[in-house]
Amino acid sequence: MSEEKNEPITRIYTIPLDTAMITPRHRRAKRAVADIKKFAIKHMKSEEIKIETDLNERIWNRGIRHPPRRITVKMDRDEDGVITISLPSETEIETTKAETEKKKTETKAKTEKKPKSKAKAKEEAKVEAEPEAKTEEAKAEEETAPVEKAATKEEKKTK
Repeated sequence: MSEEKNEPITRIYTIPLDTAMITPRHRRAKRAVADIKKFAIKHMKSEEIKIETDLNERIWNRGIRHPPRRITVKMDRDEDGVITISLPSETEIETTKAETEKKKTETKAKTEKKPKSKAKAKEEAKVEAEPEAKTEEAKAEEETAPVEKAATKEEKKTK
């Protein structure tokens, strides 16, 4: 377990800061910083956290009363287990978005390729066969229907 904590990791997260809006107005930015620290502890599995000044300034930019609703951050964990939280660059955000979209398309392709169970295949075959049978019956009824209509018209004329 201790070896896993020492592995350096870099991740980009979008952190929701909704709970900061629940607190009184004069404490919201403080609560947002605390929420970011909690999020880092939970997801990066370390207790030592450092928030860079650019991120802190972004949170406090609109004052204590109006912190952002959500914020995208970059978290780096070094060999000592210290987590450094900072703002990511635009290129880092774009690459992570591209990676997540690629993963989504791969998982969709995998789910489509999975073979169906025999029961599902039989049910689909029955469903496909039923409309064909109905169409054949409908065609047979259509062919006999004009003959019957013609016969009823002739009977009316003779009466």
